[in-house]
Amino acid sequence: MTPDEAALAAFAALRRRDWSAAIEAAEALRAPDRPALEARGAAYRAAALRELGRLDEAERAAAAAVQLAKRAGDVEGVTQLRALHASILAGVAATRVAAKERAQDAALANVADDTLIAGLTGTERAAALVRKAGALADVGDVAGCLAVTARAVAEARAFASPREEVLALLCAARVAADPSVPISAAHAAADASSDMNLVTAVARAARAAGVVLAPPGFG
Repeated sequence: MTPDEAALAAFAALRRRDWSAAIEAAEALRAPDRPALEARGAAYRAAALRELGRLDEAERAAAAAVQLAKRAGDVEGVTQLRALHASILAGVAATRVAAKERAQDAALANVADDTLIAGLTGTERAAALVRKAGALADVGDVAGCLAVTARAVAEARAFASPREEVLALLCAARVAADPSVPISAAHAAADASSDMNLVTAVARAARAAGVVLAPPGFG
């Protein structure tokens, strides 16, 4: 396969969302005397790796693409590839933050409810319980999750917080034998709140669980 053929193959694989084939073709692209073409191959590889969630590798490939474009004197290419690199770096940062938050939330699974909400007021109490319910759902503790969810819903209703009520019910839906029950309750709460972010979150959860929601005003 010539370098030009490899570039075309990588691009075609990206278009059909065949990430593995795109990476294979991009890695086959070797053209030391054509840094602009190699930059394109590195960019294709970075894009495919990003789609596979291999962000650290994608970041390195994008950084290499920038350097190759610089070597080729491709000013416009450098600008475009820097944008690709920056977007991948943002993804890396977001992934690390999410991993840190998951680790923090996992620790909540072993904290007693009363200890967790001690000193908290208002909706903070429900929010803390929602986080614990999510942590329990993550580890598959069905009974624990449902128990904490029930208390979170009660706290949310006590302080008129539809957001926390909906989020708690969606936690319950993750482990419930019949997810349609908590999802329908979450749907009613979200609809009554007129908060489109909550409505969208419920709709997304319903699709994932295969639950058909009643139209607004029915149920």
